[in-house]
Amino acid sequence: MKSKRRRLSKNANSLLFLAVTLLLIACQTESKKTLPYFGETTIAENGDTLQHRIPSFFFTNQFGQKVTNETFQGKIYVADFFFSRCPSICPIMSNQMGRVQEAYKDDSNVLILSHTVDPKNDTVPALKAYAEKIGAIKGKWHLVTGDQSKLHRIANQGYHQVAGSTTDPESLLHSEYFVLVDPEGHVRGYYNGVDSAQVELLIEDIKVLKQEGNGK
Repeated sequence: MKSKRRRLSKNANSLLFLAVTLLLIACQTESKKTLPYFGETTIAENGDTLQHRIPSFFFTNQFGQKVTNETFQGKIYVADFFFSRCPSICPIMSNQMGRVQEAYKDDSNVLILSHTVDPKNDTVPALKAYAEKIGAIKGKWHLVTGDQSKLHRIANQGYHQVAGSTTDPESLLHSEYFVLVDPEGHVRGYYNGVDSAQVELLIEDIKVLKQEGNGK
């Protein structure tokens, strides 16, 4: 009987040790999670591999303020494309982006950048009205307008997103994806902006970037 009890005790201890070990492994795996880099790479003259960066840009936000790469220097930010007259996915995207804003509303190192693909109609006053409608916080969530060709170019060549006009003058093309950009201007993730589970993953991946030291 005593021998049986000793065996049960040893088995219990073994199971406890295994559970603790698995927990530690899981924690280590989670802590070591890193995000990939997206976009083409180039080789510098010294042989270093250079990751794709968002090219220089200059736009105007809903308050008439200039918004450039320097606005986001040293910051993690989430970018997307929309237009205020969009009746379909844009309202859903705005609601989902609002979740990102809420999660990091007190963190000055996480910003949001929404580009219109309809600058003809999305003037500064129009963007300000739309920003108020969706609850965009001043200084946190920038809604920008500018030259149409430059807006489309930054979408296509910078963020590798679809943006442009169609044969229908009342219809515009833009991607539903949110783009996660690190403080050095590298694209680190794409997330479907109409999928709440994908947006939750985005919120968690921002934490991963911060743990990497790419945001305070």
